[in-house]
Amino acid sequence: MTQNDNSALQRFNRIWDRVNAAFHKASGRMGLADSELTILYMLCDYQRPFSQCEIIQLTGLSKQTVNSSVRRMEKAGWLVLGERSNCHRKMTLTEKGHEIVREKVLPFMDLEAGIFDQWTEEERETFLGLMERYETALNEIAEQIENTRR
Repeated sequence: MTQNDNSALQRFNRIWDRVNAAFHKASGRMGLADSELTILYMLCDYQRPFSQCEIIQLTGLSKQTVNSSVRRMEKAGWLVLGERSNCHRKMTLTEKGHEIVREKVLPFMDLEAGIFDQWTEEERETFLGLMERYETALNEIAEQIENTRR
Protein backbone atom coordinates (compact mmCIF):
# COMPACT_ATOMS: atom_id res chain seq x y z
CA MET A 1 0.00 0.00 0.00
CA THR A 2 1.39 3.40 -0.91
CA GLN A 3 1.59 6.28 1.56
CA ASN A 4 -1.23 8.10 -0.30
CA ASP A 5 -3.47 5.04 -0.16
CA ASN A 6 -2.74 4.59 3.53
CA SER A 7 -3.45 8.27 4.16
CA ALA A 8 -6.81 8.05 2.35
CA LEU A 9 -7.72 4.92 4.33
CA GLN A 10 -6.74 6.59 7.60
CA ARG A 11 -8.80 9.66 6.71
CA PHE A 12 -11.78 7.47 5.83
CA ASN A 13 -11.43 5.49 9.08
CA ARG A 14 -11.33 8.65 11.17
CA ILE A 15 -14.39 10.06 9.40
CA TRP A 16 -16.23 6.75 9.84
CA ASP A 17 -15.31 6.72 13.55
CA ARG A 18 -16.71 10.24 13.96
CA VAL A 19 -19.91 9.28 12.10
CA ASN A 20 -20.36 6.35 14.49
CA ALA A 21 -19.63 8.61 17.47
CA ALA A 22 -22.26 11.11 16.26
CA PHE A 23 -24.81 8.29 15.92
CA HIS A 24 -23.92 7.12 19.44
CA LYS A 25 -24.28 10.66 20.80
CA ALA A 26 -27.65 11.10 19.07
CA SER A 27 -29.00 7.78 20.37
CA GLY A 28 -27.86 8.62 23.90
CA ARG A 29 -29.55 12.01 23.79
CA MET A 30 -32.74 10.25 22.68
CA GLY A 31 -32.49 7.92 25.66
CA LEU A 32 -31.91 4.90 23.42
CA ALA A 33 -29.14 2.35 23.13
CA ASP A 34 -27.39 2.46 19.75
CA SER A 35 -28.82 -0.95 18.87
CA GLU A 36 -32.36 0.15 19.82
CA LEU A 37 -32.09 3.19 17.57
CA THR A 38 -30.72 1.00 14.78
CA ILE A 39 -33.61 -1.47 15.03
CA LEU A 40 -36.29 1.22 15.32
CA TYR A 41 -34.68 3.13 12.45
CA MET A 42 -34.73 0.04 10.23
CA LEU A 43 -38.35 -0.79 11.06
CA CYS A 44 -39.26 2.79 10.20
CA ASP A 45 -37.04 3.18 7.12
CA TYR A 46 -37.85 -0.15 5.46
CA GLN A 47 -41.49 -0.05 6.65
CA ARG A 48 -41.71 -3.81 7.07
CA PRO A 49 -41.26 -6.37 9.84
CA PHE A 50 -37.80 -7.83 10.43
CA SER A 51 -36.52 -10.98 12.07
CA GLN A 52 -33.57 -10.75 14.42
CA CYS A 53 -31.49 -12.69 11.88
CA GLU A 54 -32.20 -10.08 9.21
CA ILE A 55 -31.19 -7.26 11.57
CA ILE A 56 -27.95 -9.09 12.35
CA GLN A 57 -27.17 -9.70 8.66
CA LEU A 58 -27.92 -6.12 7.59
CA THR A 59 -26.22 -4.29 10.46
CA GLY A 60 -23.40 -6.51 11.66
CA LEU A 61 -24.68 -6.19 15.23
CA SER A 62 -24.02 -9.27 17.33
CA LYS A 63 -26.73 -11.84 17.96
CA GLN A 64 -26.55 -11.15 21.69
CA THR A 65 -26.87 -7.37 21.22
CA VAL A 66 -29.88 -7.67 18.92
CA ASN A 67 -31.56 -10.25 21.15
CA SER A 68 -31.04 -8.12 24.27
CA SER A 69 -32.35 -5.00 22.55
CA VAL A 70 -35.39 -6.78 21.16
CA ARG A 71 -36.18 -8.23 24.60
CA ARG A 72 -35.89 -4.76 26.22
CA MET A 73 -38.09 -3.16 23.58
CA GLU A 74 -40.59 -6.01 23.77
CA LYS A 75 -40.73 -5.67 27.57
CA ALA A 76 -41.22 -1.89 27.20
CA GLY A 77 -44.14 -2.56 24.86
CA TRP A 78 -42.50 -1.02 21.80
CA LEU A 79 -42.62 -4.10 19.59
CA VAL A 80 -44.06 -7.56 19.37
CA LEU A 81 -42.66 -10.74 17.90
CA GLY A 82 -44.92 -12.60 15.51
CA GLU A 83 -45.51 -16.30 15.15
CA ARG A 84 -42.53 -18.51 14.38
CA SER A 85 -42.05 -18.99 10.63
CA ASN A 86 -38.98 -20.83 9.33
CA CYS A 87 -37.47 -20.38 12.80
CA HIS A 88 -37.72 -16.60 12.44
CA ARG A 89 -40.12 -14.38 14.32
CA LYS A 90 -40.79 -11.06 12.63
CA MET A 91 -40.88 -8.02 14.89
CA THR A 92 -43.37 -5.24 14.38
CA LEU A 93 -43.94 -1.99 16.20
CA THR A 94 -46.79 -1.62 18.64
CA GLU A 95 -48.71 1.66 18.98
CA LYS A 96 -46.28 2.61 21.76
CA GLY A 97 -43.39 1.75 19.42
CA HIS A 98 -44.88 3.93 16.69
CA GLU A 99 -45.12 6.72 19.27
CA ILE A 100 -41.42 6.35 20.11
CA VAL A 101 -40.59 6.39 16.39
CA ARG A 102 -42.68 9.54 15.83
CA GLU A 103 -41.13 11.22 18.88
CA LYS A 104 -37.50 10.24 18.42
CA VAL A 105 -36.61 8.45 15.19
CA LEU A 106 -38.55 10.44 12.58
CA PRO A 107 -37.20 13.82 13.75
CA PHE A 108 -33.68 12.38 13.62
CA MET A 109 -34.30 11.01 10.12
CA ASP A 110 -35.64 14.42 9.03
CA LEU A 111 -32.50 16.12 10.32
CA GLU A 112 -30.38 13.54 8.55
CA ALA A 113 -32.30 14.06 5.30
CA GLY A 114 -31.58 17.77 5.69
CA ILE A 115 -27.89 17.01 5.27
CA PHE A 116 -28.57 15.47 1.85
CA ASP A 117 -30.92 18.36 1.00
CA GLN A 118 -27.96 20.74 1.33
CA TRP A 119 -26.11 18.85 -1.40
CA THR A 120 -26.70 19.07 -5.11
CA GLU A 121 -28.17 16.07 -6.89
CA GLU A 122 -24.74 15.43 -8.42
CA GLU A 123 -23.08 15.47 -4.99
CA ARG A 124 -25.67 13.04 -3.59
CA GLU A 125 -25.26 10.67 -6.53
CA THR A 126 -21.46 10.83 -6.34
CA PHE A 127 -21.47 10.15 -2.59
CA LEU A 128 -23.99 7.31 -2.79
CA GLY A 129 -22.34 5.76 -5.85
CA LEU A 130 -18.95 5.74 -4.15
CA MET A 131 -20.40 4.31 -0.92
CA GLU A 132 -22.07 1.52 -2.93
CA ARG A 133 -18.80 0.74 -4.71
CA TYR A 134 -16.95 0.68 -1.38
CA GLU A 135 -19.56 -1.60 0.21
CA THR A 136 -19.51 -4.00 -2.75
CA ALA A 137 -15.70 -4.18 -2.80
CA LEU A 138 -15.49 -4.63 0.97
CA ASN A 139 -18.00 -7.49 0.84
CA GLU A 140 -15.97 -9.14 -1.94
CA ILE A 141 -12.83 -8.85 0.20
CA ALA A 142 -14.64 -10.25 3.25
CA GLU A 143 -15.72 -13.28 1.22
CA GLN A 144 -12.10 -13.95 0.20
CA ILE A 145 -10.77 -13.98 3.74
CA GLU A 146 -10.12 -17.52 4.92
CA ASN A 147 -12.33 -18.53 7.82
CA THR A 148 -9.90 -19.15 10.68
CA ARG A 149 -12.46 -18.92 13.46
CA ARG A 150 -11.83 -21.45 16.19
